[in-house]
Amino acid sequence: MKSDLSRHLGVAEAADEFAPVGRRFVTVIGIDQYVHLPKLRNAVSDAVGVRQLFVEKLGFTSTADLFDADATKGAIVSLVEDKLRELLDPDDALLLFFAGHGHTRVDKIGSNEVETGFLVPVEAQLGHWSELVEVNGLLEAIGKLPARHLLVIFDACKSGIALGKAMQ
Repeated sequence: MKSDLSRHLGVAEAADEFAPVGRRFVTVIGIDQYVHLPKLRNAVSDAVGVRQLFVEKLGFTSTADLFDADATKGAIVSLVEDKLRELLDPDDALLLFFAGHGHTRVDKIGSNEVETGFLVPVEAQLGHWSELVEVNGLLEAIGKLPARHLLVIFDACKSGIALGKAMQ
């Protein structure tokens, strides 16, 4: 029997409004200096700006940011699966922001086309799919983190199918 571990959106119940509030964390990833792809101009500054806004204006604590050469696939996966999993408690809130390149793969299966969105780590090469971070898998891992509130923002061109099907 498969258990449903997904998070669900909905209107908060009255009892939830008075639930304990834990710590608030912001984690950002920004990549301008790609090894094999065109360099970007604003991804790191956008990530720093988001972090600054949430820390200075909203009282969040910054944790485990990744910029440029540090934003490898291994580091991104470790951030979610290891660092954030260990850091977060059930009443905490997390904002995770990624700014950098994205990519979409279209696979033809029979008469159907299946689109898969990816985030591009700093060292990845397009066409080497195993070097990219699959958006759905990353979102699933983030959704299993022990936090009450999760907000994920991807500023990644060409990974656009992340929410495309859900919004249609």
